Amino acid sequence: MTVINPVQKYEDIPLSELLVTVMRKRQQNLRLIQICCAAVNNQYEVLYSFTDDDTYEMTNVRVMVGLNETIPSICDSYPYANYYENEMSELFGLSIEMIDGDYHGRFYRINEKEPLLNKKAKKAKEVEAEEIRAAAEEAAHMPDISETAEGGEATPAPADQKAAGEQADGAGIRIIHKKDEKEGGGE
Repeated sequence: MTVINPVQKYEDIPLSELLVTVMRKRQQNLRLIQICCAAVNNQYEVLYSFTDDDTYEMTNVRVMVGLNETIPSICDSYPYANYYENEMSELFGLSIEMIDGDYHGRFYRINEKEPLLNKKAKKAKEVEAEEIRAAAEEAAHMPDISETAEGGEATPAPADQKAAGEQADGAGIRIIHKKDEKEGGGE
């Protein structure tokens, strides 16, 4: 009897490389065998496991995701990933965009929101979400410096570049146009 002891590899990647990494695994004809999610140190650890059916080699790709970050769905590469993704979204509260076959929180019949997310992570997620909302609200109330003239009064946005130059000149600011630089008219 032959005992197969497959090799397991682990790859830690940033969220920005997730889709490219998954597409590479698909091009290598690796099979997605599971996606797992857990809350670790107030962030999500998402583990994608792939296997080569000929060599039994297994590769685990780990992505760390903030509690209020959104990850992309991998359903374009692995259509059956929608089941794993719906499960992670509903049971852990992981935000996943563009799930093909999104059950919108009705994958399971459960009464509690995010039942597998521990209390510490739930609290951290709420605090972080409130901080994000407060920062967005503050940013929405701050005047855009490009819209204020001398003296702090808001001015309407110019209709074209020439109007922008005239408006800025009136505010004591000189705008140098590329055309001016070529002709030696810039300051």
